[in-house]
Amino acid sequence: MKVCILGDARSIHVRRIACGLAQRRLEVTVVTHHPVPLDGVSVHKFQVPRLGFQYPMRWPRRHELYLKRLMRAHDIVQVHFLHDWGFTAEVATEGCLTVTPWGSDIRPPAGSPPPTEELVRKRAALLRMANCIIATCRPFAEQIIASAGIDRDKIRIVPKGVDTSKFATSPTQPRRQPIVGYFKGFREVNGIQHLIEAIPSIRRGCPPVKFQFIGDGPILERCKGRVKELGVDDIVNWLPPQPHDEMPALMDRWSVVAIPSLEEAFCIGALESSAMELPVVASNVGGLVETVRDGLTGILVPPGDPWHLSGGLVELLEDPERGRCMGRAGRRVVQEEYEWSDSLDSLIETYQETLDATTSAVAG
Repeated sequence: MKVCILGDARSIHVRRIACGLAQRRLEVTVVTHHPVPLDGVSVHKFQVPRLGFQYPMRWPRRHELYLKRLMRAHDIVQVHFLHDWGFTAEVATEGCLTVTPWGSDIRPPAGSPPPTEELVRKRAALLRMANCIIATCRPFAEQIIASAGIDRDKIRIVPKGVDTSKFATSPTQPRRQPIVGYFKGFREVNGIQHLIEAIPSIRRGCPPVKFQFIGDGPILERCKGRVKELGVDDIVNWLPPQPHDEMPALMDRWSVVAIPSLEEAFCIGALESSAMELPVVASNVGGLVETVRDGLTGILVPPGDPWHLSGGLVELLEDPERGRCMGRAGRRVVQEEYEWSDSLDSLIETYQETLDATTSAVAG
């Protein structure tokens, strides 16, 4: 099967999918505005051909023909993130088009400027012209349906998966110290500001506690300043974004993970934490309702509420055995429902089903 993925080749999600499909012996091409090398994958820059002998027409027509040739040259074309690639209904009929929206496509993050009416219209049109829409979980699928009036039969649920051979505790790691880990980035929508406000209360409930924050973003310096104002900078360790493959070694030292997001379409970070046998205290929003099983693999708390967030974290810090039980349960859930190899199987099966249905419709 020949698969063409249109997306940001720098994205960890696009990279994992493209390389994973290539390892399954699919012929994979990534077309992107930001080319980077990917093992086993052909990567090309998205570039409308210049005016010339092969393309002797105006730019809009060259753009259309370029997309049509991509559609005809591949069995499946999958769009990641609802960027305006220029698809039209006429272009979409040239092949089999699947679309994978991201959370910010459907619900703009809190505090960000709303999309223009034209962008909303183009995103909805792309969803409607797709042969199949791939969503990561049911709550997000419902948001997609509501946002553009999508036929429910067009949606397929294919969760992101975790490679549990990589995200696994080390048998030589000593008993974990009371460290709260956070690695979701520093934007308003990530809710990190509410976790910072909870630190003094958490410290009173568990005096030995430490925090490790990983990532960057527009409110990072403000967060660092607030930590100093609260007088808790001595227990907070800041790290820049880390390579994905190096995260398990860092997480293996933590005792609990905080995910105080105000919005989440899915949250693979929650599943990676569970795979590391770490309990998760997270906001009761979006896809976190599925990726964190309240009372089994972690604790869900109201979003934007430092008091409840502090209570959930202290509860697990004070009872490490309960946290370890949740961690073990979390790893079982990931192995049974979110294993990376199973996710790849589901994605390839979805491609094949969509291709078969599209081919039958054209033949009929």
